[in-house]
Amino acid sequence: MALKQSQKEQQNQYDALINKGNDALSSNNFDGATDFYTQAKNLLPGNQIAYDKLREVEQKKQDLADAEINAQFKAKMDLANAAFEKKEWENAKNIYKEASSIKPNDRSPKIE
Repeated sequence: MALKQSQKEQQNQYDALINKGNDALSSNNFDGATDFYTQAKNLLPGNQIAYDKLREVEQKKQDLADAEINAQFKAKMDLANAAFEKKEWENAKNIYKEASSIKPNDRSPKIE
């Protein structure tokens, strides 16, 4: 009977840690979320939810970083396109190069 109670207490602690991690993740507190999910994983290593949540944190961090890069790239491309429309060729070329340095694999700002 005591073993079942202990397991129930562990599950309750686990659930509370997952919920705290979820709250942290929803406010983009990635370090806090990672800490709570890691504590949950260590408490009940056989429960897959914490592992899935840790992967979700990493994915959200990557998505946020990608969005930031895309926003910077778009801003540079908009500036370069505006300069191009004004026939400010050298300025446009320099800004396209800056855009290219943000996303080197993107083909749109290539200047020969």
